[in-house]
Amino acid sequence: MLLNKKNVERSKSLSIGYSNKNHEMKMRADKLTMVLNVEVGIDLYERLIKRLKRMGEGEWEHYETSLIKCKRESKRPSRYRRAVTVSKGGRMFMHIGFEPINKSNRAMRIDIRPQHLTSEEMNKLIMWLDKRMKGELLPLLDTAWVTQVDVALDLYGCRLDDYIWGVHNTSKDDSYISENGLPGVRLGSVRSNLHMLVYEKVEITGTTRKFREVDGDLDINLNDHPRFLRIEARIRPDDKPGSKWKAPLMLKELIKISDPFERLEVYSTRLDTHLEIDKFFRERPKSFTLNAWKRHMGRAENTTRLSRRIEGTIEKHKIELFDKELVWKQWGKCLESLGSLVK
Repeated sequence: MLLNKKNVERSKSLSIGYSNKNHEMKMRADKLTMVLNVEVGIDLYERLIKRLKRMGEGEWEHYETSLIKCKRESKRPSRYRRAVTVSKGGRMFMHIGFEPINKSNRAMRIDIRPQHLTSEEMNKLIMWLDKRMKGELLPLLDTAWVTQVDVALDLYGCRLDDYIWGVHNTSKDDSYISENGLPGVRLGSVRSNLHMLVYEKVEITGTTRKFREVDGDLDINLNDHPRFLRIEARIRPDDKPGSKWKAPLMLKELIKISDPFERLEVYSTRLDTHLEIDKFFRERPKSFTLNAWKRHMGRAENTTRLSRRIEGTIEKHKIELFDKELVWKQWGKCLESLGSLVK
């Protein structure tokens, strides 16, 4: 069958044991976004973008670079007019945005994909990039701060419909499935400090098979490869340096972020069979999220506030899918792939 590339895993993650339901678990830092402490118009910025453009248009022995114009007419338009990408073998390592569209945006932002690199490879990439920037990048990395970090937790042999999913103190959720893709849900607002994606994937890491690509999708037999469920926590730290109200997350302090999975709530699917009011099941919610169930039950009873009996029934079916404390103790090992960036 044709499968969307977003549902195909080609990179390795750190094995961290097993869930309470005996699912093998893996975890990694999946994406990192940081901004540099440099202002538009100053001499340093002008020197950096001149070198970036030269780097993006050049040909190099170890990396493939490209200078691109960022798309502005899309669902999630870029905040920058130009960018340089650094990749190898079809895998993008880094995306450096500059020439901000709005004055509120920082002058330069760097997106990194740590899953494609070992710590040694990351260090080599940073040193290569710093050489292109004439030694002026490393000092900026020492004072850079994080605007988003994505943490991926994978449970093998687990499917989306095995459980009902929620995130504490969130009211928004959305079910989705991309064309030729596998199902997933979004929990929480994308504008909040934390939201999560829970979706199914297929792993082809280490396989010797060759896959036929058709219009950007892969022709793949799902039964030939391990399937797993990814719980992806997208964390957007509070603010930038100098704020009077909130503290920024500096790149060198990435180890200090709080466990995002503490807010994850998982419920047994037996919950639906224990809701005794028949009218709840005339039109069962299609989404496997707790918020979808609450909205469904609220409509059935014509109220926005659920009864204590129903709230109690929901609470009884809450489960601890994995030991959150033990899982988060592995975060430091996940950061090792970032090498000198966090040391």
